Amino acid sequence: MDGGPRGRAVLAQTGPGALWSDVIAAARPYGLAPVSGTPSVGVTGYTLGGGTGWLSRKYGFAADNLLRAEVVTADGDVVTADAERHPDLFWALRGGSGNFGVVTALEFRLHPADMSTPACRCTPSTARPTFSFATGTGPCGNPTS
Repeated sequence: MDGGPRGRAVLAQTGPGALWSDVIAAARPYGLAPVSGTPSVGVTGYTLGGGTGWLSRKYGFAADNLLRAEVVTADGDVVTADAERHPDLFWALRGGSGNFGVVTALEFRLHPADMSTPACRCTPSTARPTFSFATGTGPCGNPTS
């Protein structure tokens, strides 16, 4: 993770095989979180498929937070795709899924997150299928705001 003074983006970099649980655990001590899915899901596949999570309403999809990708192309070249270098490939990777090359590294934004971020953990005896945003509580009685 690379963080600067307030107002600067805080970034995370991942390599092949990284799970969201790895990123979440590294970001949590700093009060930060990625736009992520279930902790056991892989970062790369989730991000390249678009990726929506608890923070998506505020910060967009995981693909929207992707800043750079290292890709091995079909020619065997290793390229860095971002908004300035290989912008067409970068556009395709952000939600276009696969078949553009092998992604070997990602760099993306992290966002402030605290314990008031909406979430709910339920046991089978208390689980209900929907949130109640009108009352501001989730199915387990946890606050949603």
